[in-house]
Amino acid sequence: MVGIETVVQGHVVANDNGLATVSVNGTTLKGLGTDVSGSAVSVCIRAEDGLLEQAGSGITSARNHLAGHVPTCCLKAY
Repeated sequence: MVGIETVVQGHVVANDNGLATVSVNGTTLKGLGTDVSGSAVSVCIRAEDGLLEQAGSGITSARNHLAGHVPTCCLKAY
């Protein structure tokens, strides 16, 4: 869905010149931010910025990886 975000809470574990490393429910994510280590933050995950790939399919350009299960899939042409 374009324009809809999933918002999750986490905390900054490191910040290297504006590239923040955030811990969210046991997963580490990276993104741009100025918050310092220890800061509580909200992480917005936009569906249109995500990629789907089959597990173990190889190297990807995506910086962050989230495991999941797709129970069904249908393709629609717009």
